[in-house]
Amino acid sequence: MALARFIVFAALIAVACAQYIDVDAFSVDSPSTIYGGASFAFTFDLQFTPTLGAADLIEASNDTYRFMVAITLSEDGSTLTMDGAGSASLSSSQQLVDMTDDSTVTWNNLEATMDLSNVDCGNGDTYQYLCVSVTPYPGVSWDSVDTSNSSMCISFVCKAVADVTVTTFTMTNPDDAVITPGGGQAIEFDMVVTNSDSSDDVSGSDNWLIRAYLSDSETGGTAVATETVSLSSSEMSVDVSAGSTGSFSDLAVTLDLSDVTCDDFDYACVSASPSSNAYWIAPVSGGSDNYLCISVTCGACIVKTSMAVMLVAVLLSVFFSH
Repeated sequence: MALARFIVFAALIAVACAQYIDVDAFSVDSPSTIYGGASFAFTFDLQFTPTLGAADLIEASNDTYRFMVAITLSEDGSTLTMDGAGSASLSSSQQLVDMTDDSTVTWNNLEATMDLSNVDCGNGDTYQYLCVSVTPYPGVSWDSVDTSNSSMCISFVCKAVADVTVTTFTMTNPDDAVITPGGGQAIEFDMVVTNSDSSDDVSGSDNWLIRAYLSDSETGGTAVATETVSLSSSEMSVDVSAGSTGSFSDLAVTLDLSDVTCDDFDYACVSASPSSNAYWIAPVSGGSDNYLCISVTCGACIVKTSMAVMLVAVLLSVFFSH
């Protein structure tokens, strides 16, 4: 008899703990980037599933409000922080959704605002996850529904902000800075970048997007023949702390000048930006120019000038021969 009572008691405990809700999917439509010191309006999609009686318990909890959907930051992908947390505005039909156990509820284009005005994301290594949680509305009880699996975190870095400028650009090949249109033009160069004193540090293993191009102006001109420089893993991981510099040597790229003429450029330029996977971003406004241009000579123009000199020489020769 005692054994039978224990079995019944254990079964009751199992049933009591069986009602639960699982978050199955969480994806962010916008924004694509967040950082400390600003507020962000999020649009996201969510799927969750009530199981083993959870649907009835949740539907019985309140006839107006049942759910709170919160988005939060996390350092490790499991521990949630309330720093800058926001909650989604749910419609009446979402709050009172008709649920069935083991049937997934899908909510698309949910909107919530995260206020990160007072959040310090460090060097992009503090908060590297964004999480969603589906819980009872404040003051509402879901009775015995287990919500231990009602959260999901995805990789979503709260990034550092660094004001990086290119302070040195030296073309080593061609060393005479003569650029010839009509085909592929190989160039090699060294460059130095500087991070401002007031910036966050640039750190990580995938920091940089470096481009080379030609332009018709030293500042703010039209870019032509833009190419991305292929960087090694050691070059990608060049760190630049606030107030310091970082150096790149022997960078190489080939510009496609098939459709470029001498009229298109007077300068060669390089730019340094964060890569798509970097833990930092450039200032959204008020930052310094992240590029530097140097004067170059069009090789085709030299040929034209030489031809003109030759023609004059021939004419003078004919003139004086008479």
